[in-house]
Amino acid sequence: MSSEEMLKEIAAEVSICSRCDLCKGRTKAVPGEGSPHAKILFIGEGPGFHEDRQGRPFVGPSGQFLEELLKSIGLKRSDVFITNVVSAVHLRIVIHCQWRLTPATIISRGRSPL
Repeated sequence: MSSEEMLKEIAAEVSICSRCDLCKGRTKAVPGEGSPHAKILFIGEGPGFHEDRQGRPFVGPSGQFLEELLKSIGLKRSDVFITNVVSAVHLRIVIHCQWRLTPATIISRGRSPL
């Protein structure tokens, strides 16, 4: 299975996941997005208000700041992979990225380090 197929499968799994109580309060699941060939992986704590409404990671004020930072080094959101660690399913994405996508850099964002 290719990296693209694996990420689509994980996104589909996350969108219907009900293994924990996080599903009860969400509007949309936020599985992650970006290049399956990314050399940089951003991992946040979990979706905030804006992310929950749009179903995309880092789209609120911190996402705008991230886009500015990426632009300053000649990158776009589509050049990196952005996800959150909030459940075992999201952890699968991290493991997948480490072994299939092989990012050169993993950047943890948020209050709690991984």
